[in-house]
Amino acid sequence: MRKLFISLLTAALTLTAAAASAEIPGLSTLLNRQGLHFVVIGDLHGTEELPAFFGQLVEGAVARREVTVVLEYPERYRRDLDRYLASSGDEAARKAFLATDFWTKWRDGRSSKAMFALVEKLRTLQVPVTACQPNGGDLGEYERVMGECWKQVGQSSHTLVLIFVGNAHASYMPVFNDILPAAASLPRTETVSLDNFFSPGWSWHCEKIDKCGEYPSHADGTPKERGIYFGEDLVPVEMGMFDGAYSAGPHFTASPPAVAP
Repeated sequence: MRKLFISLLTAALTLTAAAASAEIPGLSTLLNRQGLHFVVIGDLHGTEELPAFFGQLVEGAVARREVTVVLEYPERYRRDLDRYLASSGDEAARKAFLATDFWTKWRDGRSSKAMFALVEKLRTLQVPVTACQPNGGDLGEYERVMGECWKQVGQSSHTLVLIFVGNAHASYMPVFNDILPAAASLPRTETVSLDNFFSPGWSWHCEKIDKCGEYPSHADGTPKERGIYFGEDLVPVEMGMFDGAYSAGPHFTASPPAVAP
């Protein structure tokens, strides 16, 4: 466990150092939007780059206004998350947190080393964090409940809600049959939803329930310079699914589970 702790600490420090670099290009344009209340960042689970990008986005936003964060983290494990966020982040706290079911049993990319590093960064930033992944229900109910949770978090008109969630949930238009994703429940005039550019590389995800590991992320992806992009030439915008897109860098690197099987 000590080796695990050292490994995770190194990952967290590496991402923290990266986040201390120059501001994300396009971040000021995003945050200066009039009436902005919700920012939804679409994730591809299991990469090193995307959680690190979101962490830096949160850090940049905190310097400007009051912020609260929403993660795609199961509501039934919210107490474990809250307990760790309120801790000093010492070895005992980390060990207890990583021993919970979410980190030991989930293998779909949301329990990756990069996601733990993101949680650690949010702990150091001391921003409020809410877990908004429903505990069950059919797909339609799942999306509706998730969207309602986001809206409840945003009840304070002075708070900017930053949401990090799988990009299928971040879309305004149906991805699965005719079911509206969670983002469709947010007020459009107060929301910006960004999809990630399909960078080539690798991610850790599950091809099937029992087949999780490193797989090509987007073999035909086009490298894009790091930043936030708006414009009618962006395919997701033309499809009406997102307001823009972001790139965490020209290449994806797989991030394995924080706790080895």
